[in-house]
Amino acid sequence: MSLTSAVGLVAIFLVDVVDMLFISMLGVEELGAEERLAVGRARRLQRFLTQPFFVAEAYTGSPGKSVPVAETVAGCKAILDGECDDWQESSLYMTGTLKEAREREQSSPGRDASPPAGRKAAEAVQ
Repeated sequence: MSLTSAVGLVAIFLVDVVDMLFISMLGVEELGAEERLAVGRARRLQRFLTQPFFVAEAYTGSPGKSVPVAETVAGCKAILDGECDDWQESSLYMTGTLKEAREREQSSPGRDASPPAGRKAAEAVQ
């Protein structure tokens, strides 16, 4: 890894830490509709990237899964494009593909009882 890449990664990390501190101090409620939408998508993306790895099987109790890079990238794109804005974050946690997450979301009990998230929540506030 080059020095420029390392510095870039450190800068991105620091921006993320500052953003998390800012949001934790003020709360998500203080953000505008667009910012809440971005935070929701970022949180969903973070949950989606916690795919069950084989090396973590002993610690998580979840069987590891091998997901092709193309499917992972397609899932990330879908999340960032807003296709999952109304999903519970837990549907994306420790899942392999977006298809599996969609099945989990559709079969989750209390799905309709949870408050709307993402785009619909942001539109409701405006």
